[in-house]
Amino acid sequence: MKRTLTMLAALMLTLSLVLGTVPALAEEPIKLVAWVWGATEGDDVIFNYYNKMMEGKVVIEQVVVAADDYLTKLQQSLASGGDMPDILLGEATSRASLLALGIWENLEAEPYNLNREELYPSVYGVTADKDGNIVSVENAINPGFIGYKRNLAKEYLGTDDPDALENMFQTYDDYIRIGQEVYEKSEGKVVLFNGLQDIVRMMDAQSKTQSKFNENGDLDLEHLYRPVVETLVKFRDANAAGNRGYWSSQWSTAHDEDVCIFQVCAPWSIRFNIVPNDVDGEGNWGAFKAIPGGSFTLGGTSYGINKHSSEEKKQAVWDFISWYLLSKEGAQIVLEKQQNFLPVKAFYNDESYVDGTHPWFGEQKIYRLFERLIDDPVLAQTEYTVYDNIIQNALYMVSELLLADSSVGADEAYELFIEDVAANVYDVEVIR
Repeated sequence: MKRTLTMLAALMLTLSLVLGTVPALAEEPIKLVAWVWGATEGDDVIFNYYNKMMEGKVVIEQVVVAADDYLTKLQQSLASGGDMPDILLGEATSRASLLALGIWENLEAEPYNLNREELYPSVYGVTADKDGNIVSVENAINPGFIGYKRNLAKEYLGTDDPDALENMFQTYDDYIRIGQEVYEKSEGKVVLFNGLQDIVRMMDAQSKTQSKFNENGDLDLEHLYRPVVETLVKFRDANAAGNRGYWSSQWSTAHDEDVCIFQVCAPWSIRFNIVPNDVDGEGNWGAFKAIPGGSFTLGGTSYGINKHSSEEKKQAVWDFISWYLLSKEGAQIVLEKQQNFLPVKAFYNDESYVDGTHPWFGEQKIYRLFERLIDDPVLAQTEYTVYDNIIQNALYMVSELLLADSSVGADEAYELFIEDVAANVYDVEVIR
């Protein structure tokens, strides 16, 4: 009986296959994991678009990990042999530490063969490992600029023309002097910048085009950061900047309120800061180059491949990065959905790529401004170090102290800054 039933079952399966009544087994999708620091960060738009485009062949799964925890979680997973993402993200603040983990595939080697000559030199130093190999690709070139509210610029600066404003603000002393005039004219209701930490962001970013080390490999910061601290004191004493901490809720709402004229911006600031916080600000924003201290790169995220992933997944991640960040199709989608400009030089040969603008900036062709800033050769000198986050946090601490105690001068503030850095750096000497 058992033999008869077995033969009958085999016959029925054969007939079913012949008649086409049994569907073929679906091919398993390749699942790629990406750790992201929030569904509102914007990359989810690209991930979701790609998932739909691949029609189930590849699925990118997003796992939320707080930005401040990203590096630590990777370090812990690496040490314990735990799960890690296939798609690696390198946020700018901790980029050097992330790249130093040694888990990134060399994208210039086989089978990827990325040609760095096709990219802007400004991304070489910030996407390479300690051996100089490019191991990640930027999801945008992020040149810094000054965004401003036109209504306030007209009232307190006499013009909202970007060229006129750029000529007006050529040095930090110009910002400080005019900022004091704005504060006095408005009877303390309006300041030039949101807070001292905005000045920190700008000047700290400018410092990344110069070395922080002396010939002995010591961390030698005085030539870079004593001028920063001195400038912060001048801004405080002139009331040229407010007391809102960077990324605080008060800092965010100031984009909407008529209390602050200037914002230190990168192209991503439009999507993350200006539009969501000033929902009725269409046409009331302008932009110009932040002259003092030179051009700078502000923030950003790079993408790479985890060398511990399977060969199949590595190739799938490279296919995604190639489409997202290196293809013309990806470039147009990124520009449309994120207002980001990619680091591939050939894209800028197409006039339409940089000819547009944004509704919040009216008729000003800010994309042309971004192209001009991207072309600045100073950006090519930008390099990140594993001490960047420590230095920035120390500067934030100093800015808070200066606002809390007006008797603190530049010398005392600098000593507190260098003490804080030295207390958090263990592997090299910090020159005092």
